[in-house]
Amino acid sequence: DLIRKFPGVDDVAVVGVPDERCGELPRAYVVRKNRSVLEQDIIDFVMERVAPHKKLGAGVMFVDTLPKNKLGRFFDESSRHRSSRDPLDIKK
Repeated sequence: DLIRKFPGVDDVAVVGVPDERCGELPRAYVVRKNRSVLEQDIIDFVMERVAPHKKLGAGVMFVDTLPKNKLGRFFDESSRHRSSRDPLDIKK
């Protein structure tokens, strides 16, 4: 929601991407209203407003559209392949 408030941003989804050192880092996939929005502008905007672990360590990627499910929510195809292990589901 924070990035959506940035002028010139039409839509956004932030997804964790694998990182060897940290495990995962946030990356923003941004649909721009116009090309005047720059990656560094968004990174700086976020950096000033969030905790260190929420900063866009994996950067920003500009896309034409975001995949949505039938309810209109962002659908990350790769998330289906991530581990969904929950400590509460581990059988002892």
